[in-house]
Amino acid sequence: MDTRLISSIRILPSSKTTFKTEVDFRFFIENTVINRGGYYYFPNTMMKCPINSLVLFQYCAKIRAMGILIDRDKERGVNEQGDEYAGYYRFDIHSLKYLDVPIDKDMLQSVYPEFSGFNQTKQIIALEYLYPIIDLLGRTNNISIFQNITGNDIG
Repeated sequence: MDTRLISSIRILPSSKTTFKTEVDFRFFIENTVINRGGYYYFPNTMMKCPINSLVLFQYCAKIRAMGILIDRDKERGVNEQGDEYAGYYRFDIHSLKYLDVPIDKDMLQSVYPEFSGFNQTKQIIALEYLYPIIDLLGRTNNISIFQNITGNDIG
């Protein structure tokens, strides 16, 4: 993956209503979103975040996936299953990774001490924690998509 300017870090919660099982959630990240060219259709409110945000996907009170946001819009539409959506996020498909080792509250607090816990709101993580989070993802899941990021790449 090319070096890119990471502009923010967000936690995007997913609900058990939308994804009944972990298998459903994993299939969505690894197949559905990638087959759509990185499009993730959201049903309600758009997450407020800039392009090039590192998005950490939360499922069942753990970070289960990650990706880099490259576009977003409040363009209403209907997905392949006929469900209406309020807009979309588009992710770099090369950055979308399902985490075989999920990041739980204690793990995230070990690199981001201010983290109070997972909930169903979209959370913002201060950009100063980018490198500790990248390190945590690399150590726990052998993720190296950020190998080219340097201190000059943080906005």
